[in-house]
Amino acid sequence: MADNTKSESLPRDIPRWNQDKGRVEYPNGEAPEERILRLREEKRQASIARGFDLRSEVSEDARYISGRIVTHLWIIFVLLPVMLGVLFSILYAVVKP
Repeated sequence: MADNTKSESLPRDIPRWNQDKGRVEYPNGEAPEERILRLREEKRQASIARGFDLRSEVSEDARYISGRIVTHLWIIFVLLPVMLGVLFSILYAVVKP
């Protein structure tokens, strides 16, 4: 015979579930949001213990990458238009219509 413990306990649990409609039961008793917050705080505490606070310090890699990005954006949006303007003005001065 098959074990009917699940099917036997199900009718007894239905009234309890219906009493509190706003409550969600999780298998381990901890909501996913609570678990994420707990894990995030544990990770932050571990990084502080290693001597690096994610909230106030920026890694050297991030500084290097952001510096390269800013440099390239400056070249594209500032230096290139200025150089093109100078070249077009020289070209216009040489070849007057």
